[in-house]
Amino acid sequence: MAMKSATVFVFHDGKVYPSLERWSRQRPHSVLGRTILKLSNHVRIGQSTRSREYMETLAQSLFPEFQASAKLTVGEDGFLPQIDWQRTSEVVLLWPDANGMGWRHIENQVFRNAPSGTRITAVNGRRRRLALTRSRLAGLRWKRGLEKTLAFELAFTVAFVLITPVLILSDFARRRS
Repeated sequence: MAMKSATVFVFHDGKVYPSLERWSRQRPHSVLGRTILKLSNHVRIGQSTRSREYMETLAQSLFPEFQASAKLTVGEDGFLPQIDWQRTSEVVLLWPDANGMGWRHIENQVFRNAPSGTRITAVNGRRRRLALTRSRLAGLRWKRGLEKTLAFELAFTVAFVLITPVLILSDFARRRS
């Protein structure tokens, strides 16, 4: 058995809705396509993602062995390049945002292929470093889902639309308006 010694650094500029965005770019003139791209842009702007250079500098400060030239960059397709998993002792995911939006496919590949005992760490754009486990990842996916669906914004909008007429009628009945 080969000695484990290598730390693999992975960077991916994850898309908010990867498959929907690909579909929308093929149909830029359709109403649904434009809407999906605008929604994606809206969520992405709210994320305050960091640049590739920022993430490389951050990785260098946290991991002395980091070399930008050896970093693996995952393309838009979301597939990891070939990795020698037997030599890998740690996989560091360089999330440019707070919670790894758009990384689900890559995380699944890492957990599926990494041998038992391989540390999986995420460093996010807010300089936080966290050890990833399957249970922690499940919690993060819940948070990502809330962010992607804009659930809180939608709930507030529905409540506002439902409560506003009641308040208007109440004011009218009390002769306040």
